[in-house]
Amino acid sequence: MTRNTADLVADCLHLVDGAWNEFVDRHAGLVWMVISRYDLPAHDRGEAFHATFAAGWTNLAAVRNTDRIHLWLTRIARNEVYRLFRDQRGEIDVTQVQNAVATPERGPEERLRALEVAHEVRAAIAELPQPYRATLENYLATEGKIDRHKLAKELNIEPGSVRKTKARALQMLRDRLIAFTEQGPGAQRTVSP
Repeated sequence: MTRNTADLVADCLHLVDGAWNEFVDRHAGLVWMVISRYDLPAHDRGEAFHATFAAGWTNLAAVRNTDRIHLWLTRIARNEVYRLFRDQRGEIDVTQVQNAVATPERGPEERLRALEVAHEVRAAIAELPQPYRATLENYLATEGKIDRHKLAKELNIEPGSVRKTKARALQMLRDRLIAFTEQGPGAQRTVSP
């Protein structure tokens, strides 16, 4: 009988024999799929795979919602890939990582649509007023791990205001993207701040 994810995580934390092996077996395909999307040599893919599960073991007790364990492992796997890029190439360049994503399963139409969406998101962010634009750029660059004190200093606001600024920036971005979608491709953008 297969354990549900919550029981499996609990068994891993209680060092039940075979639980960790079952956890790795259950999620190995997901982790490998995430890592394989990047153009890494085989030895680096193997290193990222093992490092993902090592980090997973180390941080397993911090998992709050076992229903979202796949998202948690996906983030760890991506972070391990980014760490490899950073270690090999010095400071990480987002465009290098984006260009390294191997997408042989995506056809030209899907790649074009992804580029169009990325362009629309960049355009929407660029139209935001400065404090909101800077907040979102920081948020995206740090994968949601904003240093509130550093950002507050850059924006000349109180650290307690950073969350409200981020929430407002995300709402403004959401509104702009909805408006972009309704206006259609190539339309004159008329969304105000």
